Amino acid sequence: MNASLNKNNFELYDGDIGEVKYRLNVPGLPLSHYRQGCRITLRPLRKRRLRYDPILVVIIVYALLALANMALARFDITLFMTVFQETDDADFGFSHRWWGASVMVFFLYAALLGFFFAYFKFLRCNRRFQKRAHDYSRLAETNYCLKLGEYGLRCQTKNGISCYRWGCVTNLTNHKGMSFISLFATSFLWIPDDLEGYDRDAVSAFIRSKLNRPI
Repeated sequence: MNASLNKNNFELYDGDIGEVKYRLNVPGLPLSHYRQGCRITLRPLRKRRLRYDPILVVIIVYALLALANMALARFDITLFMTVFQETDDADFGFSHRWWGASVMVFFLYAALLGFFFAYFKFLRCNRRFQKRAHDYSRLAETNYCLKLGEYGLRCQTKNGISCYRWGCVTNLTNHKGMSFISLFATSFLWIPDDLEGYDRDAVSAFIRSKLNRPI
């Protein structure tokens, strides 16, 4: 059997992509489009891993806020007034009981603030990592030649050649003037829609016809 047709043995792939149907000279990828490609390519992984997490986060946040508001409304007093207001001996019992509740509410709000800070810090670090990956990626910053054949596709740069069977292609997405070809759901190739000689509809139809499952 031709190794290029053996979908269960990737390491035996001999690089034969069959008859070449399309040949495209693709320019390098700007950072903004690189980030788009990363989001699109990793989207299926996020959906499987975080399908219910956003809903749970929203429910937890609203529940904690509701508990905090109920605690404040129970004594009809604000947290600021409770913590910093001076009291006399007659109100000592009330203040003592409320002090424990106010500390709990204070740490509750502090925990929520810390959660949002950590979340935005994560987003910032992720953007920084993407920029660093783009800067160090030889493929992203240089032109490459993309060939689409019957059995797979070939990507050629001045640094080398990479070949993939169609079984390695997991998705094709057209987004904001770019076509992104996802590979193994972890990397991607790109084609600008305004590339000279690129018929997006025809090429997209050809790639979709080769995918293991419809898009």
